[in-house]
Amino acid sequence: MIPATVGAYILDRVKSEIFASPEEARETVEAIEQQIIEDDDFIGTVYTDEDGNAIGQAVRMLSVAVYVVSNENSNPERDLLAAMRDPEADVRFKVDGGRVSRVIYIPPARPDYSDESGGNRPKGFRADDI
Repeated sequence: MIPATVGAYILDRVKSEIFASPEEARETVEAIEQQIIEDDDFIGTVYTDEDGNAIGQAVRMLSVAVYVVSNENSNPERDLLAAMRDPEADVRFKVDGGRVSRVIYIPPARPDYSDESGGNRPKGFRADDI
């Protein structure tokens, strides 16, 4: 499945503009998802431990959205990699109906005030906003 917000948007758009019935729209969205899966070379890749024993296969989780907390002067991709590699990073997840729907990476705070612009300074946020 495509992440919930994207999937809902695509389904609504297709349903309202192209197809007369919700079933036809759902079939189109499923076809798009199937194409994404077919184009992904990593799905099914077997990973092994240090001894060469298979530990499992790669599975693409289309229905899980991944977020990173970043500021506007930062590179979100770099922040995500840093948070994933740092054992001090805060990782939160949201479960909807027994299924993981969101994973949120929050890198540990590392203030850098060498740039005096306001965008580089820390900003407060509520936990509800994440």
